[in-house]
Amino acid sequence: MVFAGWRWNGKLVEYLPEGIHEDIHLEAVYGKRPLISFETFEGARIADRQTNDAGKLDAFRPPMRLGYDFTGWYFDESLMHPVSENQIFKQDTVLYAGWKKSVYSITYNLNGGYFADHPIEEFCYDTPTCFLDKPVKPGFIFKGWKDRRGRILRSLMKGSMGERVLSAVWEKDYPEVHIMGETPQPLEPLIIEPQETQEEILSSSIETTEFNVQDLDPIKTEMNSLPAKPLQNPGIPKEANSSEQETKIDVSPANAPEQIQAQTGIEQKPVHEPKERVVLSRKARRMAAPDRFASKNS
Repeated sequence: MVFAGWRWNGKLVEYLPEGIHEDIHLEAVYGKRPLISFETFEGARIADRQTNDAGKLDAFRPPMRLGYDFTGWYFDESLMHPVSENQIFKQDTVLYAGWKKSVYSITYNLNGGYFADHPIEEFCYDTPTCFLDKPVKPGFIFKGWKDRRGRILRSLMKGSMGERVLSAVWEKDYPEVHIMGETPQPLEPLIIEPQETQEEILSSSIETTEFNVQDLDPIKTEMNSLPAKPLQNPGIPKEANSSEQETKIDVSPANAPEQIQAQTGIEQKPVHEPKERVVLSRKARRMAAPDRFASKNS
């Protein structure tokens, strides 16, 4: 129960009038503890409470609301009549919470830079998302803002709360260096000469042999000293000897390539060297060096 007042002559009185010259009798009036309800306006809900025996509210934690600061309790919704700390309640009452937007500050550590324009220094919970201002530092590139937790920030998101202490992060700017008059050197072309295969080398060594014209002089002298009718070689058939006797090859330096091509049917490659070259067939080489091509039975 809670004390509601004194009753005198059937009425609740708060004071005694003047001019009383007789004994009086006051009767204490008690009632149930008043029930106090709370309207928090989108803040955290608070359950109804009863006052103590003295009709006062015991201390309790105020409500919370994102982005707002609690300013106290009021008797009316317009927040014109605040509730005092030692308020005594004698009946059920509804109290209304007062709020104001929280304003958070931003502290910048520029680390040698400066702002070209005035940056944002305060924000609220419902401030729209915006980019943080970029400072300037000669010779450096701005990489972002680092907060106390080590995160790199470039914008302020809507719904952010709490004070901000931001430090500028810089990176050294290394410009590209170009030498005046320097021109890039062109790449030299890579020339790959074709190489002969093993089959071409083998066939070339067997079919043709190149000789210097000057090297044919001793061979020509030796051939002129041979008898008109060659001796019968037991290692060579008679028909071959007769054909060799009838075939005469002029290996003079003037017409050696034309005669050899006409006799052998082998086309001679043009010679671009200072010295002339001729190509002898196998038969001519055999006549020039009979000992080298002698039969095994001889």
